[in-house]
Order: sequence, then structure tokens, then C-alpha cells
Amino acid sequence: QSPPNRAKGESEISVASGVASSENESNEPSVGRRCCENSKRIEEANGRVSSTSKNDNEAKAEEDESEKDKLFDDLEEKNKELIMESKEMKTVVKILQRSQHLLSFPSIKCRVLASNVILACLKKLDETKHEEILLPHVHKAWPFLMKRLNEFSLSRELLSRKSPSFLIIRAKQENTKHLEYQAGLLGVLETISSLVDLCGDFLALKFKNDLWPVFRNILSNYKGHFLGSNEKGKGRQSLSVKIFNSIFLCLDKFASSDECVHFIKRDALEIAEVSSVFLNTDDFPCSVALSARKLMASLDEIDAVNIKKCLN
Repeated sequence: QSPPNRAKGESEISVASGVASSENESNEPSVGRRCCENSKRIEEANGRVSSTSKNDNEAKAEEDESEKDKLFDDLEEKNKELIMESKEMKTVVKILQRSQHLLSFPSIKCRVLASNVILACLKKLDETKHEEILLPHVHKAWPFLMKRLNEFSLSRELLSRKSPSFLIIRAKQENTKHLEYQAGLLGVLETISSLVDLCGDFLALKFKNDLWPVFRNILSNYKGHFLGSNEKGKGRQSLSVKIFNSIFLCLDKFASSDECVHFIKRDALEIAEVSSVFLNTDDFPCSVALSARKLMASLDEIDAVNIKKCLN
């Protein structure tokens, strides 16, 4: 070939080589990107599979847990049915139902015994560890107990007509009816106080409208009968002293229970004001004053600022 033609051919080869080289350079990153993209797609696909698998496992676990809960609930329900179908529980429920009606019996002694039997039956139901068994029967017994509590607490028979102090209880001065009413009131109070241990949170709902008005009436209207009595400053456990101690004990149970604090807090100051007068051992029996102090300590935990103002 002539020099011009050879030069021309070399030029064409150089151009073609440059084009090919350029294409290769442009293709290499494109392939790399595609590989990266494919890798990302594979990772995303694996992630979706893993996520789907994880979700499936979680869903299955939740389903298994739900089935376990349902099975447990079914077993609990069957267990409750078996308990209530037992001869023992059927007998307890029958005794409880009949005892409630005996609270209206003319004999106060019979009413006291009925209160004790009701408490014993409810304790037996509490041993089942099923609130669904206990609470309905407490709810049914409550109106009977409150009716008797109001009747005894408002009766003039609580006060001895022969003496200005219904706390002087001597063999020669005993007034039978007067003592019977005190015993009847004490029996109901002790039953209610024991019920606070069984289901205080349930009874707390009834505290403001049912219990506290009766307690306030007894503490406010009968405190004067301690004054001038030969029992002041002494620890004798007459029926009347036991009545006051039982009231303070019941109030303290409500005040010191975490489940009941929310319901009693709104009345804490009023309770403290009514109870504070009993702190003086010069005017009231020592056991009553000590019971009042224990209650005030529990109330102080609920509303320290206002209780301290009340004491000052």
C-alpha cells in the first residue's frame, strides 16, 4: 500500500479501536451496576422471605398463645362448674341463703348467730380462689347486712335508759335488751370487717354511701357516753368498747389497703376529723384510743398535709 493509504488504514483502525475501547469502558460500569442491583434485589427478596417467615412465626405464636388462653379459660370455667356442682358448695350456698333471711328473725341472738354463719360461708367460698364464685354471694348478702347494721346503729336500745353511760356493764345493772342490741351491732360489724379482708376492693365501692354514714353516726352520736364513765382510761373490753374498736379496725383496713385507698381518699379528712377526738386516753378507753391512733397513721399515709392540719 502507498503511504497515504496505509496512513488512512491505520487511522481507521485507531478510530475503530478507540470506539471499541470506549464501548468497553462504558459497558463495564453498566454491568457492575446491574450486578449490584441484582444483589440488592436478591437481598430484598431474602429480606421479604425472612420477614414473611418471621411474621408467619409470630402469627403462629400468637395463635398458639390464643389457643392456650382459650383452653385455660375453658378449663377454669369447667373447674368452677365442678366446684359449684359439688355437694359441699351446694350445701354452703343453701346455708348462706337461709342465714341471710335469719338476719330478720325477731331474736337478736339468732341474728348474731346468722351473721357468724354468713361470714363462715363466705370464707368457705373464698377458699375456691374464684372471685366469680365469691362476689355474687357477697353482693346478695350485702343488703341484708346493711339493713341490720342500720337497724342496730339507729336504735335507741343501744343506750341504756337507766344510765347516762351505755358503757357501764355490771351484772346488777345489765339491761338485757340494751346488751342484745349491742351484741347484734357488734356481730354485723365484725362480719363486715372480715369481709374487707376477703374482698375489700369490692366493698370499697359501697363505702361512701353505705358504710361511712353509719360509722360516722355511731362515732359522732355515742362518743359522749364515754365521758364520765368509769371505763375511761382503762382497757376493759365491754361490748361498747368492742363496737368502737371494730369500727376503727374496719376503717383502718380500708385506709391501709392499696386496692381501697382510691375510694376512701376523698373521705379521709372527714374520717380523721370524726376520729381524732378519740385519741385522748384521758377521755376514752386505752384500746379505743390506740385503735383511733392506728387509723390516723393509715390516713396520714393517704393525705398527710390535711391530716396533720386536722391534728393541729
